[in-house]
Amino acid sequence: MSPLHPVCERRFRFDLNGKIAAVANHPAALATIRVLALDHESLTEDRKRVIEEFIYGPQGDEPLSPAHTQRALQAICERDMQGRFYEFCIAIRDALEVHVRALRRLAQRRRAVRRTS
Repeated sequence: MSPLHPVCERRFRFDLNGKIAAVANHPAALATIRVLALDHESLTEDRKRVIEEFIYGPQGDEPLSPAHTQRALQAICERDMQGRFYEFCIAIRDALEVHVRALRRLAQRRRAVRRTS
């Protein structure tokens, strides 16, 4: 699968740990992961480090707020002033989507606890 193909980024998903998966086990995506070793341990660790630092801060103790997460989701895959993309922007975007879902679940639990208190 060529990275220049218009649907390329929609064929892969990344989790908070930097792991890559082929969406719906798409054959070309699976082959790309295998041939390019996109699931190699060192690459996965690099993605994980970048994701954790982006979402939770350099020390891991400053998670993005819901508002900052939403803004980051909108901007993470845009080019910077020099025309470059943020390192691992697609992996970060996917992880931010997971983070948003986790924040929503947490907010729902907190509301439920307040109602029962």
